Amino acid sequence: MRKIDANRWIEIIANLGIVAGLLLVAAQMKQTADLQRLRMLHEESRGMVELERSLLGENAAAVWAKSIESPRDLSLGERRIMDAYFYSFAEQLHASFLLEQEGLLEEGEWLTRVQLDSRYFFGNPYGLAWWRAYSGIESLPQELKDSIDKELSNNTRFTLLAINGPLKDLDEILDSESATKQE
Repeated sequence: MRKIDANRWIEIIANLGIVAGLLLVAAQMKQTADLQRLRMLHEESRGMVELERSLLGENAAAVWAKSIESPRDLSLGERRIMDAYFYSFAEQLHASFLLEQEGLLEEGEWLTRVQLDSRYFFGNPYGLAWWRAYSGIESLPQELKDSIDKELSNNTRFTLLAINGPLKDLDEILDSESATKQE
């Protein structure tokens, strides 16, 4: 009788092991499917960004500067270049947001990227106007939109200030180098 009870317990434990193994395999399959879905979303986003970047061309820096200095004078082609520039950046922020939601970035990393970079990219009148138009897209998470909006409030001249920041010290550095050469 004891031998039958021991065999039954061994059978129960073996069956529990099989069930646990099947649950583990199911969890791994779900994780693999989730990662594959994320990989496909990333590839789609990357493809769109690459397509947009291909429109930037050789004079993107000059167009970017013009968008800051005289945004009303941008031609249709130049506005399209700026659209590609801004879209690429916005899509990168969106991708960071999604990666964090999937647990593949540290908590708060997407927000740090928004805080560090959104004022630089959109912190000028043309960039802000572009963002206001683009942020109406329903597929963008509201939390992402709100965070960017917060960074952009009262920062319509941030880009220009950041670009011109080194000019404050330039004369001092050049004068110092000149004085050193004369000695």
